[in-house]
Amino acid sequence: MRRKVEGIHLQEALDQLRTAAHLVEMNRVAGLDRAMVRAINDIKEWLVAKSDPGLREEIEELAYFVPWDIPRNMPKVQVDVSGVLVDTVWIA
Repeated sequence: MRRKVEGIHLQEALDQLRTAAHLVEMNRVAGLDRAMVRAINDIKEWLVAKSDPGLREEIEELAYFVPWDIPRNMPKVQVDVSGVLVDTVWIA
């Protein structure tokens, strides 16, 4: 799946950002992990608000994939002075 969507599962991304030597400092400075979690939480809130109340459990069980440059093991996000933008999320 990861090669088809050019992304990785959110939990794997968080693990990489918090443990991979070349990503730890970048994550600390830019808050990439927090931005990704915030984006997913916003999506979950939107899904809950727009769907039938009985689907809440199913929404919690969805898998979220974030953009990732797999060969370089780098997140594919936009970072500027206003913050971090996760512009694509895949849901399975």
